[in-house]
Amino acid sequence: MKLWAALYLMVWISVLEFILVFMVRISNLAVRFPTDIHLLVGIGMLVLAQWNVMRLDKTNAPDRIKRICKATRAMIVIMGIFGLLSYLSLEYRFNIDIPFTEFIAFVHLVLALTVIAQASSVATSYDMWEEKEYQTEPEASPEPVQPTE
Repeated sequence: MKLWAALYLMVWISVLEFILVFMVRISNLAVRFPTDIHLLVGIGMLVLAQWNVMRLDKTNAPDRIKRICKATRAMIVIMGIFGLLSYLSLEYRFNIDIPFTEFIAFVHLVLALTVIAQASSVATSYDMWEEKEYQTEPEASPEPVQPTE
């Protein structure tokens, strides 16, 4: 898979994760099935983020794009930690205080939205760099003005 496609794939997986989570909220589906899928897709996103960072590091892309991609990976790791806490609380009914559980879910959601924004930024900027859209045409030098006598 081309790198630009893998970068955009992370954006679309994130969007599909939102759809999956809201399916649970608005339907009568059993909670366990979508939660397990959400967990597996989250692990897949972490693997994809690491793969994207490793592949992007091998290019001559601008350092800013690489830094944003690494920051996105870090956010996915943190999001995964909060998601795992939420998953364990939901699946195994750990004695986690309700407001704390809601706080974990809120931080997980905020990080997910941030990942979508950051992943979109990386994908678009890398795509523009690869297509040489960052390069500007050299400005034509003005013709020298002849002194008038």
